Amino acid sequence: MPKKNLQRYLLSCICLFYAISLRAQYPVPQVVGQPSVTARWLSINPRSCGTDMMMNTWRQSNAFRQKEKKTNHAILMNTNRLAAADYTLPVVFHIINEDPTTITDLDVTNALAALNDAYGKTGAFAGARADTRIQFCLAKTDPDGGATTGILRTKSYLADFDADMEGDALTALGKWDGNRYINIWVVSGIKSEFLQTFECGAWTRLHMAGYASAGGDVVVSGLGVDLVAHEMGHYLSLIHTFANQDCKNDDCTTDGDMVCDTPPDQSINGGFPCSSPENSCSTDTLSGFSTDVPDLPDNFMDYGGGTGCVMSFTDGQAQRMRDFIGSSLTGMIGSTLCNPPCATVAVAAFTKNVDYPLIGSTVNFTNTSTGATSYEWLVDNVVVSTAAAFSLPVTEKKNYVVKLRAYDASGCYSSMQDVLQVNCGVTARFYPDKRKIASKVGVELDSVLFTNRSINATAYSWRIKLGATETEVATTTDLTYVFQTPGNYQVRLIATDGTCTDTTNYVTIVVDDPTADGHVYLNSVECYNQTQLRVSLYFYNFGYQTIPKGTTVTLYNGKHDSIGVYLLPYDLKGKCASYLETFILNAYSDTLVAKFVTNTATMTNYRFRIQLTPADIAMTPAQTINLTPAVVSGGTINNVTWTPTTYLTCGTCVTTAFTAPYRQDTVFQQNVKVSNANNCFDSTFTTIHIAPVDDYTANVLSTECARNDSMYVTFEICNGYTAGNIPQHLNLSFYDANGVMIGNNYTIAAYSSSACESYHVTLKGASPFSIKVNTGTWPETDTSNNITAATYTLPTGSILPADTTVLRGASYTLNTAVNNFTATTYAWRTEAGNTMIAPTTATPTITVKDSAGIYAVMTNAYGCKLAVSAIVRLIPPDLTMTISEVKCYDNTHTLVTFEICTANGYDSIPKDLTVSFYDDGVLLKPLFYNDSAKAGTCHTFQQVIPTPVSGTVSAVVNATRRLKETDYTNNNDDASTDPFAVAFEPRVLEVGRFEDIQLTPLLTAGELPTSFTWTPAEGLSCSNCLYPTVHAVSAVVYMLTIKNEYFCTDTASVYVHTSVKDQFAMPNAFSPNGDGVNDVFYIIGAKDIISIDDFLIFDRWGNKVFEKHRGVPNDKSFGWDGANAKAGAYIYYIKAGNAQIKGTVLLVR
Repeated sequence: MPKKNLQRYLLSCICLFYAISLRAQYPVPQVVGQPSVTARWLSINPRSCGTDMMMNTWRQSNAFRQKEKKTNHAILMNTNRLAAADYTLPVVFHIINEDPTTITDLDVTNALAALNDAYGKTGAFAGARADTRIQFCLAKTDPDGGATTGILRTKSYLADFDADMEGDALTALGKWDGNRYINIWVVSGIKSEFLQTFECGAWTRLHMAGYASAGGDVVVSGLGVDLVAHEMGHYLSLIHTFANQDCKNDDCTTDGDMVCDTPPDQSINGGFPCSSPENSCSTDTLSGFSTDVPDLPDNFMDYGGGTGCVMSFTDGQAQRMRDFIGSSLTGMIGSTLCNPPCATVAVAAFTKNVDYPLIGSTVNFTNTSTGATSYEWLVDNVVVSTAAAFSLPVTEKKNYVVKLRAYDASGCYSSMQDVLQVNCGVTARFYPDKRKIASKVGVELDSVLFTNRSINATAYSWRIKLGATETEVATTTDLTYVFQTPGNYQVRLIATDGTCTDTTNYVTIVVDDPTADGHVYLNSVECYNQTQLRVSLYFYNFGYQTIPKGTTVTLYNGKHDSIGVYLLPYDLKGKCASYLETFILNAYSDTLVAKFVTNTATMTNYRFRIQLTPADIAMTPAQTINLTPAVVSGGTINNVTWTPTTYLTCGTCVTTAFTAPYRQDTVFQQNVKVSNANNCFDSTFTTIHIAPVDDYTANVLSTECARNDSMYVTFEICNGYTAGNIPQHLNLSFYDANGVMIGNNYTIAAYSSSACESYHVTLKGASPFSIKVNTGTWPETDTSNNITAATYTLPTGSILPADTTVLRGASYTLNTAVNNFTATTYAWRTEAGNTMIAPTTATPTITVKDSAGIYAVMTNAYGCKLAVSAIVRLIPPDLTMTISEVKCYDNTHTLVTFEICTANGYDSIPKDLTVSFYDDGVLLKPLFYNDSAKAGTCHTFQQVIPTPVSGTVSAVVNATRRLKETDYTNNNDDASTDPFAVAFEPRVLEVGRFEDIQLTPLLTAGELPTSFTWTPAEGLSCSNCLYPTVHAVSAVVYMLTIKNEYFCTDTASVYVHTSVKDQFAMPNAFSPNGDGVNDVFYIIGAKDIISIDDFLIFDRWGNKVFEKHRGVPNDKSFGWDGANAKAGAYIYYIKAGNAQIKGTVLLVR
């Protein structure tokens, strides 16, 4: 069989599969008033997707199967998952139509916008489940680099093609590179059927609306977003959510639709609103769902329709599509094909003078481009002309791809493409009105109308092939053919005009056997009134022909004896189930066989049977067990009667409680009779055994001493049967180590309230000893454990703490530790100066002043006394030394102020305590002696010592360790003895004449002096403050003397040197009258005049009256005080290095 014929045969088989899948895999009876499965499904206008049918055809190719397997593996192993945040894929639309202009560019762009909304969760799809982060754009660059609209139009008779026969011809109409573009083929209709179903005597046939494959072509018969989004999902590797129509979910990445967040779905049924969706599988939790969830009627890849929903993809579907892009559409990732290659005003356009040219004819193309300056015509991607107009002779039967490039002045071009379908003049085409029927001679015949839509033919030959033999069956234009025999037929048409001949591919017509095939199903069989049967059954006709009303159902018992008949109450149409029918059969058998036509159904195990489990029960006294009869077969429990009812809580309840009696050895047979709602009954019983369960043991809980060398024994008797008790008059005896009884027998006076009870007895002290319980008057399960050995231990005790050391004055609580003794009274005492609070309690408090003994006598409830003792000791004191202050006393001595503290509870500084002072390890005398005890934990002292040469004094208390302490490491302290001193830094201050400057002496003793004296006082703001301000007139040396609160003094000096900005600024007069103002005529110079070589003064007669050499400027001590000189004018001469100056000064008296 040719490959294409095989594909079409298999495609028809797929149609049969879909027809069967619309109903349950196992027939179920109809429900009165409920529409058929097909009617319900059609009511929601399901997506007419042919992808599954086409995929099963394509999968007949091993190459396609290997590609599909490789694609799915690449998706799972995608390593480019994070390669891009979003994907935008280029799309080219092929408008295939007899009038391609009926679908406008606006129609296409609107459809693309709606598609992007569906995939982006925007617009009408806001509120959907997932944003796939995938978008689509019209290609603006063609495969050769030219500008394009991304919308190609081809006039072709394939606008309503038959996918079975013409699918390959459609996608041959100028497809662009599928590695770089998504090719969407928009047609007006698809003749092929995706659904052919026969249900209850009626056929339902639906045509495909579209199909697609992963990375292949997208074919749609319209631009509705629901259809385009669905088929684009197939292109991006998604399959239907119901996939294989099963609930297999072992691995959600390979089972079902291979997406883990879409629940398993085995149903293509529709009509379910989003508010109450169908739930066709219960395996959801295997793929990560926490609970079983319903199917997804709102999913683009379902057939549900999504009533009341926003159609959606899931996050998992979005991820699978993105993984497919990242692994299989790498040529589209980051594509720039949606951008124009250049800015051009040229728009390529042309028309042709013939739509369907014949071999040997010439097609004339008229160039209608705008904005172009030059052109290129290409045929099958080869440049054949650069003229504006173009004519093409067509010489063979094939598709010619004609493309026009229109260039503008810049060299940028746009392109337009068309496809010529060239043949010899005849095109054979037809389509069947049915692709599946049921027909058989002698049963029921049916026909198929084959409508001829060939082009330019005048004669025809209809050929039908069954098996390997092909036969011409007619030469008419159309063919109505009655099929006589069931089978899979291959039909084709040969068309001719006498000189030109064409043939179609084969189309497969499936012809089923219409013979009725009735099956009976026993839904339930129940016992009725003990001697009859209540039977519920229904029928299913797997054939096409109607089974007539009154057809007999014969009923047999297990021995194949007929025990009754039932007549079909109405006609049973083909592929249809009956209603559930129930009737009473006036006969009884443990096996019922129903025979309908040639098929039978059998049911057994419906007799009404009950059982009590287990049939034999062993119980312990007082134990309760629930008894419930269980139905083995034949219905449910209606009435129950228990006998006898002696130990039952209810005699007519389904579940009753039986309580076993205590201390009896009895066998009971408990009977029950049960009937069902159909008045059938059964009886059974169980046997109950109750045996003795008591087991007595004794256990000594404690022994304590009692007065007169006796012991007080507390013991416990237990019954190993925890629900039992200790009986009245149970005897027990006590024995010493030699087996001699101690005292008399002990008898239990009353029944205990529980399985264990405690008792007491006072006996002569003995150790070891034993107890024997039960002399044999009471039955037991075990008597080997009736004797118990015990010991009596004399009491011992101690005081806690027994020997402790504490801080003086500390208080703490005393306690006792005892063995085999429980004190009821206490008598405590202590010694020396210690005191005690609550000495007659178990835990008195003691306050310790001295080391001493502690004693206690305890008495228990039985008159036994126990004496104990302990001792308490004091912790020695802990002295600490802290030097708080060190001051200069006189210029050779230092006054040290220090504090001595004691710890560990002591409250005074002891008498005769010594303190030693050291200078770098050398003892400084005298030592300090504390001549009397000082109350309090701390006391401050002072001592005058020779000033340490090292600058540090060390003080140590208790240096000889005459007084014992807990810690000697904290007995010393060090302190610095900074000298009481003053200084200036710098010692020379430079200042401009008549400027102010503050004097800031440095104090190093760490203490402020009590008095300050500055000399001279001239020019100072104060002479007895620490920081005076100098108004500088001339250079002066100031001396500061300081004194502290004791007898320490020190002095320091600072030189205030003045200067002016000019080289010399000599006054023109001075008045040496002793008023402290202008009393001295001295040299006033600039700062850079460091020294004066000569300073000479002459009277007006030239007599030298003053002379000094090698002095300094700005210093009055180097000036002339005018002594013994008369008032009048004088001449001066100054030489300082290379500088010389002469002038006149007036001396005023």
